[in-house]
Amino acid sequence: MTALAESNGIDEATVRWWATEREVVAFIEAEADLLDDAEFEAWEALWEPDGVYWLPQSRSQTDPEHRVSLIWDDRPAITRRVDRLSGRLAYALQPAAQVSRVVGNFRIQPGDDGLIEARSRFILLLSRRGQPLVLGGRLLHRLRRRPDGFGMVLKRVDLVGADALFENFTVVL
Repeated sequence: MTALAESNGIDEATVRWWATEREVVAFIEAEADLLDDAEFEAWEALWEPDGVYWLPQSRSQTDPEHRVSLIWDDRPAITRRVDRLSGRLAYALQPAAQVSRVVGNFRIQPGDDGLIEARSRFILLLSRRGQPLVLGGRLLHRLRRRPDGFGMVLKRVDLVGADALFENFTVVL
């Protein structure tokens, strides 16, 4: 514990939690960079074997198995998505989209099951074939600590306007 924290009556557990929060923010920001840079294989390595990538049709949706979701990818489906997005033969994805996103407003808390829950907001700017698009919404990451940092058990994307018509998603949100 630092002398500054100790002199201000801040206990060691609080200092450790602050360090965990900073690690989680850095992890999610690094994930955003991987996606913006189309480093899909590196992004895939962030997933746990039981990981799920979920984009529900409605923010109020709590059951992905009995309601329509825009995306509900278990781990094998995440691998197929990465293969498709990384493939040079995916002509429908050419030219590749230019993407930049901002992630912020982080709220991080320990989960009941030993996982860490991180809630945040995002804005994504996308340009493909000269057509700009702005997307935004809320993110929920459920993370498991592992020796190299964290692994994603769940990434839920509550997209603003998710009930609207979209072309095929050519980016990972």
